[in-house]
Amino acid sequence: MWQSGPRRLWGEVPAAYLRYGERGAPEVGRFGLAVGRSGQRVCFDGPQGEVWAVPAEG
Repeated sequence: MWQSGPRRLWGEVPAAYLRYGERGAPEVGRFGLAVGRSGQRVCFDGPQGEVWAVPAEG
Protein backbone atom coordinates (compact mmCIF):
# COMPACT_ATOMS: atom_id res chain seq x y z
CA MET A 1 0.00 0.00 0.00
CA TRP A 2 1.31 3.43 -0.96
CA GLN A 3 -0.30 6.59 0.38
CA SER A 4 0.04 10.26 -0.37
CA GLY A 5 -1.66 13.45 0.72
CA PRO A 6 -2.60 15.05 4.03
CA ARG A 7 -4.59 12.04 5.35
CA ARG A 8 -3.54 8.43 5.65
CA LEU A 9 -6.87 7.02 4.49
CA TRP A 10 -5.88 3.37 4.65
CA GLY A 11 -5.37 3.80 8.39
CA GLU A 12 -9.04 4.81 8.69
CA VAL A 13 -10.38 1.71 6.93
CA PRO A 14 -10.52 -0.70 9.93
CA ALA A 15 -12.63 1.69 12.04
CA ALA A 16 -14.94 2.44 9.09
CA TYR A 17 -15.39 -1.28 8.42
CA LEU A 18 -16.29 -1.91 12.06
CA ARG A 19 -18.83 0.93 12.06
CA TYR A 20 -20.35 -0.45 8.87
CA GLY A 21 -20.67 -3.93 10.39
CA GLU A 22 -22.10 -2.61 13.66
CA ARG A 23 -24.93 -1.03 11.69
CA GLY A 24 -25.82 -4.29 9.96
CA ALA A 25 -23.99 -3.70 6.63
CA PRO A 26 -26.50 -1.09 5.39
CA GLU A 27 -27.45 -0.64 1.74
CA VAL A 28 -25.36 1.83 -0.24
CA GLY A 29 -28.44 4.04 -0.77
CA ARG A 30 -28.37 5.02 2.91
CA PHE A 31 -25.09 6.91 2.37
CA GLY A 32 -24.81 10.32 0.78
CA LEU A 33 -22.39 13.17 0.20
CA ALA A 34 -23.15 16.61 1.62
CA VAL A 35 -21.17 19.48 0.08
CA GLY A 36 -21.19 23.03 1.39
CA ARG A 37 -19.03 26.04 2.03
CA SER A 38 -17.45 24.38 5.05
CA GLY A 39 -16.39 21.32 3.05
CA GLN A 40 -17.82 17.92 2.30
CA ARG A 41 -18.84 14.95 4.41
CA VAL A 42 -20.20 11.47 3.99
CA CYS A 43 -23.57 11.14 5.72
CA PHE A 44 -25.57 8.11 6.81
CA ASP A 45 -29.38 8.28 6.61
CA GLY A 46 -29.56 11.79 5.14
CA PRO A 47 -27.69 15.09 5.46
CA GLN A 48 -28.80 15.51 9.08
CA GLY A 49 -27.84 11.94 9.94
CA GLU A 50 -24.61 10.50 11.26
CA VAL A 51 -21.44 11.89 9.70
CA TRP A 52 -19.02 9.20 8.56
CA ALA A 53 -16.23 11.39 7.23
CA VAL A 54 -15.04 14.81 8.23
CA PRO A 55 -12.98 17.09 5.97
CA ALA A 56 -9.25 16.95 6.64
CA GLU A 57 -7.94 19.97 8.45
CA GLY A 58 -5.29 21.69 6.48
